[in-house]
Amino acid sequence: GRKDLIVALDADNPNHLVHTLVVQQDWEAHFEAQLCWVRKGANNAVEKIVLCKGKSVQVGGHALILENETDFLEVRYEDEDPVIVAGAGEIV
Repeated sequence: GRKDLIVALDADNPNHLVHTLVVQQDWEAHFEAQLCWVRKGANNAVEKIVLCKGKSVQVGGHALILENETDFLEVRYEDEDPVIVAGAGEIV
């Protein structure tokens, strides 16, 4: 079936970090966001990415890099192409 990966950083940011790159090796994932959700389908292909307070996500061969940090962005993949479902963001 489907698999979901949810990564959440401490929103209070006690270390006062401006941008933090988080790596999750099992999924070959790199995140620069406070919250990120990635869904993979039964065929292990990325179906959806949700990004909150962030700028970039890379999962396997998929890279979602934004011009500027966004409060919220939801993207689904159609034939490997990202399609914005909700939120705002300029995909680079």
